[in-house]
Amino acid sequence: MSAPELVEKNMSKRSKILIVDDEQNSLKAVMTALQDEYEIFTALSGYDGISLLKEHQPDLIILDIMMPEMDGFEVCKIIRSDKTFSDIPIIFLTVLDTYVGEHRGLEVGGTDYITKPVNFSLLKLRVRNLITLKEHNELIKEQRDLLAHQKEELDQMLTAWVQTFDAVPDLISIIDTTHTITRVNKALADRCGHAPEQMVGLKCYEVIHGESKPPGYCPHIRMMHDGLTCSQEIEEKKLNGLFEISVSPLTDTSGQVNRAQAVST
Repeated sequence: MSAPELVEKNMSKRSKILIVDDEQNSLKAVMTALQDEYEIFTALSGYDGISLLKEHQPDLIILDIMMPEMDGFEVCKIIRSDKTFSDIPIIFLTVLDTYVGEHRGLEVGGTDYITKPVNFSLLKLRVRNLITLKEHNELIKEQRDLLAHQKEELDQMLTAWVQTFDAVPDLISIIDTTHTITRVNKALADRCGHAPEQMVGLKCYEVIHGESKPPGYCPHIRMMHDGLTCSQEIEEKKLNGLFEISVSPLTDTSGQVNRAQAVST
């Protein structure tokens, strides 16, 4: 999936909110305030909330603190202990308007904290902001995963190319505009009596042709002049043989010729 497709997917979905509150009137009021914009799921206990969490995987949780059997702090700790749900924003709702309560809520993994009676305009703003932030973070993660996957594919392609490059019996070199070798395959390196990496940075006319400067017959010069593939038969005394040499242009990302690939058979 491409980056634009990821953006379209994230924008088209209706965000899901799980509301957990044992007080039915409070739960209904919060649900009514948000149901026009979001898909809402509700639970009257912490246990039911955890079950719905696993079933629906909401984008945000609104969690009451004062509940019997399992309070909101315990529910939050359980949610945060599961890596699957660790990034879901959690807004605590409570009548406890104290520093201690707010500190405890943030300490166990809460994202925000709103006191009852709820200011629904403020709640809507915080819900919208937290869901937007979560979607942006998810998009960044998906794009990062996509790039990692593409890099892995490119690495595999490069590995396959290198293996093929070194396996062919033809003598192959890649040369820049200054006649400097940037890569050779194993067949050419063996013929020149060097390891492939030892030839990188050397001048092709010295190590391959045995000359102190580019020879007049050099097909690389002709190719660089007109930008077209140049082929000719050349007797290479240093390599002790008659070769058909084909030099083809290689371009950079802007389409400018910046290197050449020479194949000798």
